[in-house]
Amino acid sequence: EGGRTARLTEDALDRAANTLVLEKGPIPIRDILRIRFRSPNPVARHELSLRLADGSRLHGALLEGDDPDALRVKTPSLDAVLDVPLEWVREIRRGGEVHDGEPDVDNDAVETTSGATIRGVIETIGPKGVEIEDPSLGMLELPWAQVRRVRVAPLDPTPTIALDDLPCFAETEDGSRLRGALRALGSDRLELESPLLGKVAIPAEARASLELLLDRVAYLSDRTPIEVEEGTPYSDYHPWTWKRDRNVLGDPMRIGAETFRKGLGVHSRSALTFAIDAEDQVFRARVGIDVAGRPVDDDPRFGSVRFVVLVDGDEKFRSGDVSWSDPPTSIDVPLTGGSKLTLLVEMGIGQHVLDRANWGDARVLRR
Repeated sequence: EGGRTARLTEDALDRAANTLVLEKGPIPIRDILRIRFRSPNPVARHELSLRLADGSRLHGALLEGDDPDALRVKTPSLDAVLDVPLEWVREIRRGGEVHDGEPDVDNDAVETTSGATIRGVIETIGPKGVEIEDPSLGMLELPWAQVRRVRVAPLDPTPTIALDDLPCFAETEDGSRLRGALRALGSDRLELESPLLGKVAIPAEARASLELLLDRVAYLSDRTPIEVEEGTPYSDYHPWTWKRDRNVLGDPMRIGAETFRKGLGVHSRSALTFAIDAEDQVFRARVGIDVAGRPVDDDPRFGSVRFVVLVDGDEKFRSGDVSWSDPPTSIDVPLTGGSKLTLLVEMGIGQHVLDRANWGDARVLRR
């Protein structure tokens, strides 16, 4: 979390001492938020993108298999083929990328390239296409060339991972992301155990990042604000309500070249106030204008805001004018002794035009 640069030892995960052993010395695992190995290089031409029940995301292609209740998925970054039970699949997109935060559906559905939506019970999904039984039309076989998106309704609760098992997200170079319990980590090793997929080993050359999901970090998008103020002072028209883990338009959060899985997407003017827990110590975030706030003519006046952080009404951070052309800005604000945290986005030099602002990775470090 402190942003250190160091090398992992050959067998860096010391579960007995609950530390991560680096060449410079050990670090308590509970103090680690994320390890970056390299920048991801998302594959633009993957055949399919899958989202699983636990938030895992897989890019790749489907292979033939013998089990009609499972998908055989080959991703560019893993040596092994993954057998994915169909019951844990929530969404498949062809020629596009799945997004976090999509609500579950009540019935299986297939969206076609012609704009139609077929609802029913999905029987099989394979390399050639999808079979779905429609109550009126009967069994339909749809080749992938006719399919835009597949949605699968949940049947059972998603298995959880105990904090003692070190739940984490591992992101690969192709942009795939897998959730599981961390089992091994070292200079050339990264192994997870997923309750959905079983054991998964990620080659060292394919590792992009490792995010630990421990109780030391609390994301504000997982909390509910106690006060919300949105809108300009001179108009009642403000259709852009704040979003959890998305930009204000409902798309993935991106500031410059950085993409954020967690955070808050807002539009000026916006003020979100959260209660500060007794265990909360520090607020941190990476803020900026979402890429969707860039004007088509690159006019520097538009897509410009000011970020302000208040603790119990006292200003603790204020940015200058932040434009769509600026990289993310880091914020670090102490919270000890406070009761309310307010995240304020003010209009910039272009009033509220294209002020699509992101509080990327907005989180609280706890005691």
